[in-house]
Amino acid sequence: MSVAASRRARRLAAQQPRRGPALLALLLVAVLIAGAVAADLALPAAQPPTAEAVAVDPPASGTWFCPVTAAEEETAVVSVATASDDASTVTVVRYVDGAPQRGEPVEVTSAGQLDVVLDEGAASQPVAVEWAGGPAVVTWRVEGGDSMGAPCEPSAAPTWLITGFDTSARSRSTLHLFNPFGSTATARVTFGTPTGPVALVLTDSVSVPAGGTVELPLNDFEPEQPDLAVTVEVDTGRLVAQGALRLEPTENQPGPSGRTVLPGVTAPAESWSFPDAEQGEGSRSWLSVYNPGEREAAVELRVSDPLPEGAPLLGETSIPAGGVARVDLADASSAEAFGVSVDSVTELGVVVTRVTNATVDGAEGVAASSGGQPDQRWAIAGGGAADRDSAVAVYNPTAEPITVDVDAGADTPDSFTGVELAANGRVQLALSDVASDRVGIPVRARGTGPFVMGLRTRSPGENLRFWAAVAVPARAWEGPPTRPAVARDPLLPTRPLPAVTERALDDGSGSAAAS
Repeated sequence: MSVAASRRARRLAAQQPRRGPALLALLLVAVLIAGAVAADLALPAAQPPTAEAVAVDPPASGTWFCPVTAAEEETAVVSVATASDDASTVTVVRYVDGAPQRGEPVEVTSAGQLDVVLDEGAASQPVAVEWAGGPAVVTWRVEGGDSMGAPCEPSAAPTWLITGFDTSARSRSTLHLFNPFGSTATARVTFGTPTGPVALVLTDSVSVPAGGTVELPLNDFEPEQPDLAVTVEVDTGRLVAQGALRLEPTENQPGPSGRTVLPGVTAPAESWSFPDAEQGEGSRSWLSVYNPGEREAAVELRVSDPLPEGAPLLGETSIPAGGVARVDLADASSAEAFGVSVDSVTELGVVVTRVTNATVDGAEGVAASSGGQPDQRWAIAGGGAADRDSAVAVYNPTAEPITVDVDAGADTPDSFTGVELAANGRVQLALSDVASDRVGIPVRARGTGPFVMGLRTRSPGENLRFWAAVAVPARAWEGPPTRPAVARDPLLPTRPLPAVTERALDDGSGSAAAS
């Protein structure tokens, strides 16, 4: 290249725009924009202020559902009692072949009890009890030689959990599903066993007709299971569920014998308490603990009246995921009758049922109850003193001493008032101290702090006619004290309502014209 050509090339290069700084500036702007977008995405969206919960009054009416049925030839009794100082108007609704048949409304006075006898045939149909005015509580029981009983359920629900079933030897377990509504419901039933969960195609879609019941014989699905639990998940509609258990040992072999209702719960919890467990000559109690979760759970037990050389805590029991475990309460307390509390140590909810087998003067029976959670007020119907031995137990599973007033009507003795309950303390009161000749004695109780209450009744004869249940807490008839506030979503557009002309309001047409 000549010197002249070289000079021309340098001049042309000098005349080209210099792009390096411009590209660098563009890259810097792009980085800043990307950083701003990322920061905006990382910051949480502005949340509207949380509205305070709104207080609600207790309901002025409600319905109790009794899903367990008796045999055609048996007689059942529905006992209704008021839970407050206000009278209650109650109506018993019998479901005959799926059709509800309403009885005449009856007023139950404060501290009174209404006993409705369901004769042969009627006892084999489910029952509902409607109340209005003052709140009421309801107990269903079979009268006669092979008795069983339990409080009815305060509502239908989409989920039920029941434990304490036994399908081993000659024992029989039945799941009762009641649909009190006007359309068919379907549910999925799964099982909890000592080794874990079991799901069967046969129980994946159980249909329950409107106004009807379905009785599932659990021995046909999970035979030879001495400890068994079920979960009922309703896919369409809502159901009420309880179980029935008949314990019967192998022929010529020792073992508990009798029949009982197994109440259900609608959700697991981390703590359950029982005011009435038994041990000693002729009596034994055990707990069935069900873990419906997906991780292994562990619980610890505490008893009232611990052994002199022991502590109230009885150590930990592990329950596999989806499984069930039995905890024997023999030699757990220094007293023949005692209270028990069960607490999860893994922060996982469980379901617990207490089962008691008792023998008195050669007559034997079985009684079961789901656990309770402490409340300051309790009520139960179905107690009595004529021809039977009935007692109320109050138990304080908390760490603070309290006093409790137990109300059994006009004849309540002074010893039922101001009952002192130490921390982890229990007191039992015989209803024969109220009136030894009264057939029906409803019981209410109020404490200065939370506690649990239960009723135990038995009548020795050819059979023990034994049932024992945790009473009904106030939260069951009052519902939650507050509801969430209705809050406007700030992301939704706001449109004003159309104005309504005075002509539309005055023309008597019944319709409004928007201006």
